Amino acid sequence: MGVKIHGALLAIALLLALQTWNREAPTEIEIERTLVWQRDTSAVLSIAYRSEGLDIDLRRHTENDESFWAGSQVSYQGGSNVPAFDTLRFPLGLPGNKLIEDFAEFRVLRDLGDIARDRADEFGLDEPEATVFIEFSDGVQELHLGKAPVGSEDRYAWDPPEGSLYVIPADVIRPLMLGSEALRERQVHYFLASDIARVLIKVEGRERVMVRRPSEIGDPAVWYPLGSPEQPDLTFANFMER
Repeated sequence: MGVKIHGALLAIALLLALQTWNREAPTEIEIERTLVWQRDTSAVLSIAYRSEGLDIDLRRHTENDESFWAGSQVSYQGGSNVPAFDTLRFPLGLPGNKLIEDFAEFRVLRDLGDIARDRADEFGLDEPEATVFIEFSDGVQELHLGKAPVGSEDRYAWDPPEGSLYVIPADVIRPLMLGSEALRERQVHYFLASDIARVLIKVEGRERVMVRRPSEIGDPAVWYPLGSPEQPDLTFANFMER
């Protein structure tokens, strides 16, 4: 009996160890990049980007018990404090959501320690190009952005409280530097065209129902007015492809 119990416990221990190993196994990117901090995305409240020509604010909102992210952008001309345009507001899309994840679990290409304290000018940090503020539920992380290392689009960044100098991957910081065009939602919907069976069109009090005829994979969709399958509407089919 004792041997059976011991064997069962050993099997359970091995199973738990295997599950833990599988869960914690680093991805290829994680192997190449150094983890600076790791938080849950739910702990990120806002991200702000401040530069001479661009201010970006990304913030979590709650409405009807639903949480979503939206951004605002102000552009400036010629280094002035006068906005070039009105404040632009936009919903965050997949690139913006990826940015939230990247700053929740912040990884860098290199952690160079505190060498920037006395050599800030070498890394473009004597006059930082921009500053990023990541607000968590229990505090704010701040990163000053310097110049790009020679031959790359990555960025030197200094963490003032810690005094550490990092090399931030271009794919992490570039969306903020590009602004709303790289962050906003561009996908109108997230269902396939083949999922649509009928469309109701209303124009100035008139209505028309268009029906989609099932087609073979790879063949163009055929749309026709309800009740008139013999009258395919190519114009409407092209419209739906957009």
